[in-house]
Amino acid sequence: MPVTATVYDAARRYRTEREARSACLAALIRDLAAGRDTRLVIEQDDSLLPSDRHELFQLTRQSGAVDVLRYQHQRAHAELLLALPDVVAWCWVRSGDWRRRVSPIITTVRHV
Repeated sequence: MPVTATVYDAARRYRTEREARSACLAALIRDLAAGRDTRLVIEQDDSLLPSDRHELFQLTRQSGAVDVLRYQHQRAHAELLLALPDVVAWCWVRSGDWRRRVSPIITTVRHV
């Protein structure tokens, strides 16, 4: 099964990680809203869960994706495929040779 990844790179454009996460979620939802019948699984972080839910609720409605986008939070042990974005993100942030190694599966880099 071929694996591809899109990187949503907030770099150091935001004051806090929470602001960067919000910007990435907004860009992701805009991109997914253009598709059809999509399921988004986000790794559950209990400290971010309430704000994530609020933002996702707002963003799916603003983008008109209520009928085509389903989202849920799960713990990494419950959804093993959540390890894939962790690997890509880790390599991307490390840069250099790690970024080069993961680059074959990265199809798009969105700077948000």
